[in-house]
Amino acid sequence: MKKLLVILLMAAAAINLAAQVPATPLVETFVGQWDPNSPRALIGMDRMQTRHPDSFVGLLYHVWERNGQRPGLLTVWPNPYDVANTPTCVINRKYVTDPYYGNSNTPMAIDPLWETYWEQESPLKVSVSLKQTSPNVLTATAMVGFVSHPPSSLYRVAFVLVGDGITTEAFDSRNGYVSGQRNNYVGDDQCQGADWEVYTKGSDIVTGVKYNNVVLFYDTPYEGRTLAINPSAGTAYGTTRPFLLNQLTNQFGDKINVPNNAYRVVAIIIDGAGRYVNCATSGYPTNATTSLEESLLAKEVSQVVYRDLHGRRIAKPKGGELCIKTTLYTDGSQEVSKEIAPGY
Repeated sequence: MKKLLVILLMAAAAINLAAQVPATPLVETFVGQWDPNSPRALIGMDRMQTRHPDSFVGLLYHVWERNGQRPGLLTVWPNPYDVANTPTCVINRKYVTDPYYGNSNTPMAIDPLWETYWEQESPLKVSVSLKQTSPNVLTATAMVGFVSHPPSSLYRVAFVLVGDGITTEAFDSRNGYVSGQRNNYVGDDQCQGADWEVYTKGSDIVTGVKYNNVVLFYDTPYEGRTLAINPSAGTAYGTTRPFLLNQLTNQFGDKINVPNNAYRVVAIIIDGAGRYVNCATSGYPTNATTSLEESLLAKEVSQVVYRDLHGRRIAKPKGGELCIKTTLYTDGSQEVSKEIAPGY
């Protein structure tokens, strides 16, 4: 009888756990070409991307120049928080901190701080894909599925188009533009690692910096567009958003050059009260040779990653252990779920 009770309690717990999924942390970082301290934000974001390639979702905003010179990669203004001071990092649209030191003076303390946000749960999961639907058009598709009856009756999805490997070289020699990235870390022996050397062994102006996760276009208002839904458990909704590549310019009307078609899109879900709910990032764009239904059916798994409830990666979960499972697909999309590993 006691054994049966334990089994029933475990089954009930599994049902409750299935009603929530872990929310992927959203990291929005604000830098300025004119700010000599911003290099630490660039290092912090790139290291997070390398350490957590299957789960890190970051957005990089360039902030307006203080002395009137134009920052070449200023694409969105005002930004979601009208941030003027850099470098600044906002996690889940709530927690403001340093993008490298976190809330301490320890290098890369942003990493364990970020990991704590894996504990937040969401009533919905989201995935997003990006396709080249014509030579000048990218089309993003977000799929939102509710795993439990959500607390809100209104949800919005904001599509953010980003680019990787972007430089400011097209603007560095132009009159009125900021030249390169200002740098305050020349000869700083506290900054260790090969990725720091371009700054510690460079000059007070570093050119040729490759910026990743650069926000190129953001839905306005920043809360996104309302999903036409009546959310309930087990329901799923899809919505699409086209991006015209010939309209991707900075705030001064100058075209942003993105190398090798290195575009991605981030889908951010927000509830009716403006609170962050969940997000996902796509891979680089694919050619739209199949329908949405065909592409979903044709998805191939490239990797499955397990983490404990603190976000730490584990090689193989023990039977009966509660873990976070991230399934990565060959198209760059991913699905995240919380489940009990089989074999108990």
